[in-house]
Amino acid sequence: MSGMIFTVMGLWIAIIYPDALKKIADDSPRELSKSEALNRRKEISGDTKRLENLVIVVLLSALVVVGVFLLYLFRAIFTGSQIYLYHKDFFIISGVGYAIGLGAIQIESVIKMIKTNMDFLLSLHEKKETRDADNDV
Repeated sequence: MSGMIFTVMGLWIAIIYPDALKKIADDSPRELSKSEALNRRKEISGDTKRLENLVIVVLLSALVVVGVFLLYLFRAIFTGSQIYLYHKDFFIISGVGYAIGLGAIQIESVIKMIKTNMDFLLSLHEKKETRDADNDV
């Protein structure tokens, strides 16, 4: 699941990042009214926060992927060794705790991904309603 989230969020960043960066870096000389400037600042702030959340989701998912790899590597190295056989209960309890920790990180990542996508949809609806209201006037 981490790999899937890592890929999907990476694609989201590839789509949103250039647009957000363009908006942030746009220093066009045209004059904006106060309301236009405020709306633009709000839009840039929302894009920046959304991008930040997407990067956090990717980093958390990457952390889980690395953690799972290390768990399998550790298991391959120590299973059957004298240290493992002597402290088997400790290794089993530690492994289960480690897996639960990785699961908690992954759940946090999924929740953050869902929240970010819901915020994105809400901002799209707000923009659509604002444009429709402007067109009606």
